[in-house]
Amino acid sequence: MAGSHNDTNVLQRSQVFARLAEGNSPPVNVTINNHNYDKGYYLGDGIYSQWTNIVKTIPNPVGEKKKRFAEEQESARKDVELVFGVLQSRRGIVRYPARTWSTKKLWEMMTACVIMHNMIVEYERPERIYDQGFHFQESGLAGLTEADKRGAVAVVADQDVDIEGTLACRALVIVDDITAALRVLPACLYRRPSKDMAVIGITGTDGVTTTSHLVKAMYEAMGVRTGMVGVLGAYAFGSNKLDAQPAASGDSMAVQKLMATMLHNGAEAVVLETTTDEMLPSGVDSEIDYDIAVLTNVRHANLEASMTYEGYMSSMASLFSRMVDPERHRKVVNIDDPSAPFFAAQGGHGVPVVTYSFENKKADVHTLKYQLSLFETEVLVQTPHGILEISSGLLGRDNIYNILATVAVGVAVGAPLEDIVKGIEEVDAIPGRCELIDEEQAFGVIIDHARTPEALSRLLDSVKELGPRRIVTVVGCCGEKERGKRPMMTKIAAEKSDVVMLTSDNPARWTMEEYLKHGANDYYPPLPNGHRLFLHDIRRVAVRAAVAMGEQGDVVVVTGKGNDTYQMEGDKKEFFDDREECREALQYVDQLHRSGIDTSEFPWRILLAHQTLGGRVHQTNHQEENAGASMEAKASSSSRSLSSVHLQLPYIELPPKHGGTVQPYEAVYIKSTDRDSGYYGVSATLDVYGYNLKDGQVSGAAISISNFEADFSKNVSAITVGWVVWPSYFNDSQTYLYTAWTKDSRQSTGCVNYDCPGIQLVSGSPIFPGDVIAPVSQANGTRQTITIKLFRTKLNGNWWLHAGVNDEDPIPVAYFPASLFDDFFYKATQVVLGGHALKSKTTTPPPMGSGAFGSDWGNAAKIRDIHVIMEDGRSNFIDDDLSTDAHGVGWS
Repeated sequence: MAGSHNDTNVLQRSQVFARLAEGNSPPVNVTINNHNYDKGYYLGDGIYSQWTNIVKTIPNPVGEKKKRFAEEQESARKDVELVFGVLQSRRGIVRYPARTWSTKKLWEMMTACVIMHNMIVEYERPERIYDQGFHFQESGLAGLTEADKRGAVAVVADQDVDIEGTLACRALVIVDDITAALRVLPACLYRRPSKDMAVIGITGTDGVTTTSHLVKAMYEAMGVRTGMVGVLGAYAFGSNKLDAQPAASGDSMAVQKLMATMLHNGAEAVVLETTTDEMLPSGVDSEIDYDIAVLTNVRHANLEASMTYEGYMSSMASLFSRMVDPERHRKVVNIDDPSAPFFAAQGGHGVPVVTYSFENKKADVHTLKYQLSLFETEVLVQTPHGILEISSGLLGRDNIYNILATVAVGVAVGAPLEDIVKGIEEVDAIPGRCELIDEEQAFGVIIDHARTPEALSRLLDSVKELGPRRIVTVVGCCGEKERGKRPMMTKIAAEKSDVVMLTSDNPARWTMEEYLKHGANDYYPPLPNGHRLFLHDIRRVAVRAAVAMGEQGDVVVVTGKGNDTYQMEGDKKEFFDDREECREALQYVDQLHRSGIDTSEFPWRILLAHQTLGGRVHQTNHQEENAGASMEAKASSSSRSLSSVHLQLPYIELPPKHGGTVQPYEAVYIKSTDRDSGYYGVSATLDVYGYNLKDGQVSGAAISISNFEADFSKNVSAITVGWVVWPSYFNDSQTYLYTAWTKDSRQSTGCVNYDCPGIQLVSGSPIFPGDVIAPVSQANGTRQTITIKLFRTKLNGNWWLHAGVNDEDPIPVAYFPASLFDDFFYKATQVVLGGHALKSKTTTPPPMGSGAFGSDWGNAAKIRDIHVIMEDGRSNFIDDDLSTDAHGVGWS
């Protein structure tokens, strides 16, 4: 019988399993990327074993490729599952045993059922309606012509419209109230699907989304196919997601269409979010036939100025006013909320009311005992039918309320107690709602969408109740839209967290300076309460830095985005997922800890570690390769080779014991401007190479920014950053990231890396000056690169270094305090980029770059994407003619 066996049992009883065991798959003949495939495969979910001819999805995919694969696999599998769900609900012949049927008969029967179903769907397809209410302009009905082009067959309006001779459609419906009409019309079009399903409506300010997911899981544990519509999406049943906009739960047309789709797919019940903390109520759809009304809580703090408390209450109460039939309807209310009596009194007085409470023993459902921790919640729940012991991955006191609400719904519908527990425990996390990120680390990492002062305050109070050693919070507000919230949310985070990472969240056109009125990426001394505050303009850096600080017993809380997967930078919408960033950070921090590196203290302990250890290896994502020999003559940003201009790079010098430095061999590009214009930064991407050098040899590439003005009598302030192979300095022949600075042309100030006080490091970066860069580029092989960005902040004058390996976005590595330099180094007049090689009088010339000249473009080492940063923050791409090949200055 259908449902009497799970999928693996069915498979093992079929002839398909025997063929699978023998390695046989369905025969196919498909050519993809010039490769012919003659064996097909089956799509399966996680319950199946690992067979080569069963393709399963990827759980928790990380990266675009894996996510795309998981989406395509799940989408294709969903289509097949939905087909059987629909056919079983509409065709008795599909529901009953068929093992006695021949393969040919089964094929004919299933084909006939599919054809008949498609014919019925085509016949019943709702006609397209285009709402033109409230879109009148002086010239007539706005958008009506466009609607006609899109195939509209009727116009609904609140005044007479002349459609004769202008539109293809011939139906005009005039109504007094378009808003009321648009509630009735969708229900009629889709044949009132709610009448054929059990409908559970959940309303309240907080907890609506989580409770909806829990109720859906409980119904499915009872064996009831259950759909859902909410702010996180719509589901036909199970994990079969439907295409729906985030605001669909507040759109009458969308909800009716989704419910009709669920009904077609065999759903027997649906859970609807009628209001949430993200969706102000506009009145419950009177055309939806609700069976159960659930109240989570009511808070007034989130309301817009245009809505009064009375209006808010009245709008939510309309759901309960629909509960009039004592035989069929049920009310579920949280009696810890002061508004509970008001909601319970709505509708019919004879309709049963099931109450729940955290501690009130008079409630039908209440807690007896609970245990909160960083990784799970355990609770004993008293019900009229017995005690439930529930262990949930949902964290915090608020989630206990959501669990209680679900239990109360179960009691209201007479659900078996074991199914109530099973459904609740199967929900490990709600995307972006106090979602625990678990990579088996010793501290908690929580992602939450809290984006208002009230929500942030409640979240941090809830986290505090979990008993963490420290709370590290990442917080940010949207750019131009939420300026008023920033001071309040910063104050709340600083009061209720031990460490705060203040960062961007969809900054749009706002810079961090405008955003926060503080310098970007700065460390502020402990606050009066002993807590600490850090600023990071790049959200990815803030998230990774916070995770890097986590120690056993801590909780890292990342707020603002929740399940959102984008970041708005200017007009660009870039992919960004806090959850993915945390997972990647946890994996990387684990690698650092295995290497004996302490990441817990930000930022000063890392500097001490570098002074002691002299740097560490930074592994890129590519497979490690041996650093080669032979190399470079440099090519540029815009796909050309660098010109040859001699410039002594004064920041690398061989010590006297090696015979001193002779004139170097260099391939550099110089760009200068006058002091009135000035540069405020430079960025470029450099190919990275390695060699087997000896003491007395140096080779590398760098970018430098200075205030040089062709007057050698004046002291020059300069900063240089690049990669270098320098055995006499680093005591080996590996490739290192290095920095150097001076304020007087190296007469008495400045040094390389940490040889003197100066450079200040920033926690959370994957690479620091003095780190080994490995692997390196190979001649005629894989390119390894490093992107370097040097720029000055306006507010405090610090010069910042950002770096990223192999096309990673540059993130903060360190800064050179303004106090290192004279006052006149507030802007630069010259940038220099290129390669260099040095030798002592007693050594042979070392290689430089890839060993290929610019004329050999495919093999030449390159510097790409050169930009200079101007005073207004604009980043100007350098597209000069850089076509001249480099040549030797001369060796002696």
